[in-house]
Amino acid sequence: VLLPLALKGTEQGKHIAAQALAKIAITTDPRMAFPGQRMMETVRPLVGLLKSEQGLQQFEALMALTNLSSIDDDVRNRIFSEKGVSYIESLQFDDDDMLRRAATECMCNMIMNDKVFEMYADDSPTERVKLMTLFAGEDDFELARAASGALAMLSSNETVCKKMMNVNACVEIMHQLMCSEKAELQHRGAYTVANLISASKEIAEKLIESKGLEILIALSKRPEGVCSQAKEAADRALEKLVDWGLIQPAEA
Repeated sequence: VLLPLALKGTEQGKHIAAQALAKIAITTDPRMAFPGQRMMETVRPLVGLLKSEQGLQQFEALMALTNLSSIDDDVRNRIFSEKGVSYIESLQFDDDDMLRRAATECMCNMIMNDKVFEMYADDSPTERVKLMTLFAGEDDFELARAASGALAMLSSNETVCKKMMNVNACVEIMHQLMCSEKAELQHRGAYTVANLISASKEIAEKLIESKGLEILIALSKRPEGVCSQAKEAADRALEKLVDWGLIQPAEA
């Protein structure tokens, strides 16, 4: 009943029906709530809700699309083809903290799609990578977790690594993540740093300046409070530093 109402009728009627769909997608497993083709059909009204002037509707649409985009690449492709990415991106710049956080969480899932990944990895002079890098250093835990998760994926690409290193605060933010008391941030930070170090010797040299090498060595020894994934990533980073000839095996 809701889907036809969300796709046809007055703008107000479509928004009300789409908001009801969003609430279902937020509170119920989308695979149960929208089996088969219904999930694909749900994308358009939810993307339409992102255009609303009401922050609550935009927020619920983002939460719903975050859940949908976690399902599979077919759904992510549909969100992309419905021009959802541009609206999600614009909400990353919103003044409202909740909208900015929800948009970044949604974008983190969308980056698993090759077309969206390429938007960050191409050579065009956009602010996308810079924004994610700066968000990873924010005090808001959920925002930093989403942004650093995105960077952990994106840093598998050398072009993205170079863009990250062009952000003045990048090295400091990576150090901050690795030193976090939150295991999720610690892991994401160490994983991203290992990717950055693997990208090029020049980047590796910059990352181990200041306290970078000390932090990696500390993580690899896994003192109390360090998660096993962060230790594994630190070990990988140290091995690559040895390969680059930047440290001796004994130091690793």
